Amino acid sequence: VVLLAATIHLLDSFFSSNNSPCPSLQSPSDHFVNTINKDFEQDPEKGLGGGLSTEEAIHILVKSYDSSEISHQVQKELSEIKKRVSHTMEKKRHADFLTQCLILTRRSFVNMHREAGYYWLRLLIYGVLALSLGTMFFHIGSSNESIQARASLLVFVVTFVTFITVGGFPSFVEDMKVK
Repeated sequence: VVLLAATIHLLDSFFSSNNSPCPSLQSPSDHFVNTINKDFEQDPEKGLGGGLSTEEAIHILVKSYDSSEISHQVQKELSEIKKRVSHTMEKKRHADFLTQCLILTRRSFVNMHREAGYYWLRLLIYGVLALSLGTMFFHIGSSNESIQARASLLVFVVTFVTFITVGGFPSFVEDMKVK
């Protein structure tokens, strides 16, 4: 709250020094947005209350900020932050593929433990599917038609397993982003 009040006070003094003081009984943040927002300018010919168009007011504020001490301090701090970040990024190594797989597998087991009901439900569904497919293709014989039926079963199972695997891929990708 103190930082916000100090920022508003700083912005108010900056806008006031550049011929855009905040009117009394108006929210300073609304005044700042209205001063620099071109979208809601009512009449470009009239401009703001001081006779300036929004474009002119923005130009004056940008020019004033660029030549201010605050701008120089901000640029100095940004360059220091960039140096620290680039130095940190140079030292950073990525884990090898095996380590990544082990960590992601561990995370997956932790997620399974946290959502046990979801995984038991999936196991139940797979069991019911396996039981139903097993009963449909039980004792189908060894004729040409049965070979075709076995091939159909194999294609169905491979397709089903592929779709199940693809369903888990987005969470794997999201987990990979977290290091």
